[in-house]
Amino acid sequence: MNIKIEFYFLSLIFLFSCSENSTNPYNNHFPLGVNGAIKEIDMNIVDYDSVHIRSRESFVLSTKEIDSIFISYIDESDNYYDYNDIIIPNYEGKQGAYRIDIDKGINTWVGHIIDLNLAYHTSDGNILTIDSTFLMYKYPYNNTEIFFNLEENLSINTRFLQGFEINGNELYFCPSAGLAGIWRYNFITGKEEDLYVTGAGDHLAGNATYIFHDKYHYILVKYNINLDSVDVELDLSSYNYSVAGLAVSESNLYCLVSENHNHIFKLLKLDFSLNIIDEILIPQPCYYLTINDGMAYLKSYISNELYQYNLVTKEFTKSLTSPSYFSAMEGFRIYDNKFYYVNFGGPYMYVLDLSDLKPILTQVDNSSRVFGKN
Repeated sequence: MNIKIEFYFLSLIFLFSCSENSTNPYNNHFPLGVNGAIKEIDMNIVDYDSVHIRSRESFVLSTKEIDSIFISYIDESDNYYDYNDIIIPNYEGKQGAYRIDIDKGINTWVGHIIDLNLAYHTSDGNILTIDSTFLMYKYPYNNTEIFFNLEENLSINTRFLQGFEINGNELYFCPSAGLAGIWRYNFITGKEEDLYVTGAGDHLAGNATYIFHDKYHYILVKYNINLDSVDVELDLSSYNYSVAGLAVSESNLYCLVSENHNHIFKLLKLDFSLNIIDEILIPQPCYYLTINDGMAYLKSYISNELYQYNLVTKEFTKSLTSPSYFSAMEGFRIYDNKFYYVNFGGPYMYVLDLSDLKPILTQVDNSSRVFGKN
């Protein structure tokens, strides 16, 4: 009789144990204290401007002691701080094995260095934090490096560069923040100077003798570096053109233009006296360009594509994945098989090997973007 009672009692314990495990799958994970559990999380760059936060299956607590999670970030210039969200934990499981489910996309800034902070507010009034740094410019090419820091090297108040050209030890550029015109920075002396003040313009191209610039977005200016003077100007408004990009190749200036601002684009070939030699219809809306080995590289106006266009056969040959989000990347150049570029609103010039650029994998449909700054 005693044996039967003991067997029946053990059977009840076994059944109760099986029932608990079947209703609470997190019993298989050893419950962690808060300090241990908050590390059970994955944070990854998933887009040019997005970090994804997801808790692991092992994020299991013995009690419901986390009340809320604050998510915030600050960029490398300390000029932007944002509480993106406050998460109220969604606890799963019961009886000493509670899992917190976090699955969150976070907006960041394209190309910036982001310090992301997760602050866990506990029921006893404590705040436990995790700080992680994300080099957003490493997406989608991990070999991308910072070549030039504007904030550390330029004394003028410019938030970012637009068109630029590097000739030897000198950087010629169009600054932002109302400092319109042609500027020069010497990499050796660390000094910058304004060479020619013009109306607002975004584009610049040149060689050791001439710098070409767009004044008011529709007047081409040819500046003579040696004479410190303007040799000639060409008013493109009479053609209903506005400048969308400039590049110099050998003894020619190439000017990407949009006609009547209606997304009809042409690539003009000019001599250095600003006579138009040829016009090439570009069937894709583009902005900014550079030329290397007979190939023009043009940034798509609507997707994360960098088009490669053969100037001889007059056809597109490749569609590459842009190193930066299409509405963020400004000027770019190719020197010695390296690709240099700058971003809107960013304090850096970046560089990567030209061979790192890969064919486009997916088209970007902006209407379906869940998170990310345009």
